[in-house]
Amino acid sequence: TYGIKESSEHNDDNYVKNCGTACAKKLGVNADGVKTGKSILSILKSKSSDSKQEISVWINYGHSWNRGLYLTNNNGFYRGPLNSTGDGSANFLDLLHQSSSGVIRFSKHSLFIFASCGTAGDGFGGYGDGKGAYSSNSFASSIGDFIGKNYKLPNKEFVDYYKVTSIGATDLTNLNADGTITTDGTFIKTEKLYKIERTIENYKVKNSWLGITWYENKTRFVDKTTLVQTKTTDLGDKINPSEIANNHDDQNVEIK
Repeated sequence: TYGIKESSEHNDDNYVKNCGTACAKKLGVNADGVKTGKSILSILKSKSSDSKQEISVWINYGHSWNRGLYLTNNNGFYRGPLNSTGDGSANFLDLLHQSSSGVIRFSKHSLFIFASCGTAGDGFGGYGDGKGAYSSNSFASSIGDFIGKNYKLPNKEFVDYYKVTSIGATDLTNLNADGTITTDGTFIKTEKLYKIERTIENYKVKNSWLGITWYENKTRFVDKTTLVQTKTTDLGDKINPSEIANNHDDQNVEIK
C-alpha cells in the first residue's frame, strides 16, 4: 500500500505512489493507495478473508511517526485514539477486533515493513539529526501485540504459536525511486513470538424455582495469548523491502 495525504503542504503523493509501485512490481503484485485508516483495514480484509487467503507481508509507503501512519486530514492509522482524528481513522484496537474474529487473516509468521518516518522511534529525538532512539512502545514495534488469532482455534483444548515481525525507522526516511529506503537513524526489526492457548474451564450456574435453588455444572472455552519471546535487530540505515519480503518464510516462527 501507499499513503495518500492530499492535505500536505508540498504534495508528494505521486512520488510516494511511484516508490510503492516500484516495490510492488518487484514482488509481482499491485500497490493500493490508502487515504484513511479504515481503508487500510478494508484492503487487508479484501486481501485475506474475502479472497480466502492469509496476509504474509504488508509493506506501506508514506508519511508517519512513532504514533501512526499519517493520511488525509487526521484520518490515519494510529497506535491509539487521538482527539483530532476524523471519521475515517482507525487504530490498533480496530485491528485487534478484526484479526481476532477472522475478518482480517494473517499467516503463521506475518511481516510488516513501514517505509516511512519514525515508526520505530521514541518520538522525542531524531527529526533528521540521526539520533532517533528505538522505543518498544512505538507504532512499528507494538503492532504485533494487536494481531489476534482466536478465529483459528478449534473447539477443543489447543496450543499453538505464531510470530509477527515488524520493521520501522527511528528517524526521518527518504523513499527512493527503486523502492529502497534510507533513514537518518536506523531501521529496527522487531520479532515477537506469541503462544495462544484454548483451555476448558468448569463453572457453576445458579438456578432457582419456587424457592428451590440448585447449581448446574457447565464448561466454557477460555482463550489466552502470551508474548513469549522478543528480539530486536539493527538493520542499518538502508533497507530493500522487496528483497526482505522475497526472503520471508511465513510459516517459520523460530527466533534465532
